[in-house]
Amino acid sequence: MYIALISLWSLWSFSLAFLASSGEQTVDQSTGYVTTNNNKNLWWAYLIQIFGVIWLTEVVFACHQFVLSSAVASYYFARDKKQFERGNLIASFSCAKVVLEESPLLTGVLQLVTYHFGSICFGALLVALLRIPQAICSYVYHKCKRFRFISF
Repeated sequence: MYIALISLWSLWSFSLAFLASSGEQTVDQSTGYVTTNNNKNLWWAYLIQIFGVIWLTEVVFACHQFVLSSAVASYYFARDKKQFERGNLIASFSCAKVVLEESPLLTGVLQLVTYHFGSICFGALLVALLRIPQAICSYVYHKCKRFRFISF
């Protein structure tokens, strides 16, 4: 999970750097500095970038929670716990005709990708849509609390 989040945020920072450097570049003849004149409608791209990274972060968190809960549930509800000893678990998927001798985590990942990824993405979209007003209200609350307008 952490590797996925670090790679996601690093790619997002690179895309923000490219977005910030887009536009017409002019050179000041007296100082030699290069300035970038951005387009006036570029703020939409920044909003889309921010929403996208919030959404993808929620997708990574949801996938992590699903895989762990799937592994715990498969172990907890198994009748014979000895089948989970190393090398004894066999999971077969008829769509690929593959027999895997791995842990319940791999079975959870395959179930996630095969059956549940769309639902997890939709749920993460709803959570991301609710996180933005929550962040705005939290910002306003802390600013008002600083000036003692709200006494909670």
